Formats: sequence, C-alpha cells, structure tokens
Amino acid sequence: MRVGINSKALKQFNGDGLVSLRTALVDVVELSLAEVDFLELGDKIVEHALRVKDIYKIDYTIHAPYQDSEVKYLRVDFGRRDPAVLEIMDEVFNIAHEIEADTVVIHAGDMHNGKSFENAVNNIRDVAKIASDYGIKLAVENIYTNEIGIKRLAELPEEMLRLIEEVAMDNVGVNLDVGHAYISAMLHNRSLLEWFELLKDYIIHMHVHNNFGINGIPWDKHLPLDFGRINYIKLEKYINADNVILEVKRGSGRSIINSLEFLKCKKSALIC
Repeated sequence: MRVGINSKALKQFNGDGLVSLRTALVDVVELSLAEVDFLELGDKIVEHALRVKDIYKIDYTIHAPYQDSEVKYLRVDFGRRDPAVLEIMDEVFNIAHEIEADTVVIHAGDMHNGKSFENAVNNIRDVAKIASDYGIKLAVENIYTNEIGIKRLAELPEEMLRLIEEVAMDNVGVNLDVGHAYISAMLHNRSLLEWFELLKDYIIHMHVHNNFGINGIPWDKHLPLDFGRINYIKLEKYINADNVILEVKRGSGRSIINSLEFLKCKKSALIC
C-alpha cells in the first residue's frame, strides 16, 4: 500500500497549499488535471512534476478531469457519448506516461437519461483500451447525488459493481472515495460498510477524507481524518488499497500530518 496526498493540498503544486512535501513524507502524489488547462500547459506540468519527483523521490497517480472540472472545454462526462472525450483522455494518459503515473482516477459521469449508464460502460471500456496501451490502470470513483439533486452514475455500491463488471476490463477497478460514500450512505439510508464489502474485489485505489455528511453546505468538505463524523479508527481494517490518498481541501497542517501518520501507522493523534 502506498500512502499519498492530493497535489492541490501541497505547497509544491499550489500557492495556497496546506502542507509541504518536506513534512508530508508521502509515497505518492495524486496530480490533479481537473483544475488546469493541461492541453495548453502540458509541457510545463510534466517538467514541474518531474522536478518534484526527482527532489522528493515520490511516485504519481493522476486525477483526470470530470463533469464539473474548472476548465469547461476539458470536462469529461462518460454519461454522454462524445468523441472529444477520447482525445482529452489520450492526453491525460500521455502526461501520466511521461511522469510514470500508473493509475488514473476517473468519474463515471452524470445520469442524464436512460442511456447514460450504457454510455458510461462503453466510454470507459473505450478509454480503458487506450490506457492499456500505456500500461495504465483506471480507478472509477464513486460520487454522491449533490446538494441540488444531480444524480451521479455508479453512486451506490451495487451500481458501481455492475458498472465495473459490465466494463469487464482487467485494467479497470474502483477508487473508493470514503467521504463520498458516507454522504451517499446518509442520503440513501445505507451503511457505509456496504461500499467496502460489495466492492472489495475491485478496490485498487482510495480517497480518504472526512466530513459531516449532509449537515451544512458544502457536504463534501474534504477535511482531515480526525475532524468530522467518519470514524476512521473503526474503519482502519478496511483502509487498504494499492494507493490510499488523503484528499484534503482544508484543515490545519498538523491535522493533515496526523492523518498521514495514521495512514502510515507510524504515529498519530489518532490511535493507530
């Protein structure tokens, strides 16, 4: 298991970053391409990522753009059939290949109509074939129905299981986002453990962070592990994947380091 953190939380990648790699001491950084114009800035992104990789001796995974990404013309929604998606994802895989990232996280997309699930299956299968040429694995992330009621594909564990089994590609697995699953569990009166139990054979990647469920806006706060309603001490035996990424957007540096120490089982303010 490699323990990592998202690039947006790092000072080496973001001027407003929360912590430095000098103190985070992670194995892997998840480089997000969801907030940048990587078609325009791809060479600079690769150059900087390789420089950081050389200095800090880290590996990379990549988070691909998705349906709500900041750069609108690079948004990827697998719930629609759009030939441009393949071109966008091919560039994602090219960047991943150049920085030696072996896993790319994707979202399944939105539920637009009765064909959206079938579209997602076909799109992900097509993209997985391209990824396979690069030797890259895809990790499909679970997303919650949001605050204004937009339904996400493969939100519930049985829906994700069906999606992965219908895609039926050896290089496609699940990115279990624990914070998102907790929100979905509250929305649909389900147990959080269902996501771990139903998807256990396919989980290759995890995003871990905390929140207060559907209490307060936004729901998806991406807090450190020791601040929120998810009890990670009780979940400890389930937190295991090829990559476990602390995906935080706010919180103190100390709390973030505590969360990483918990995940690495070194020491923590939490009980490891």
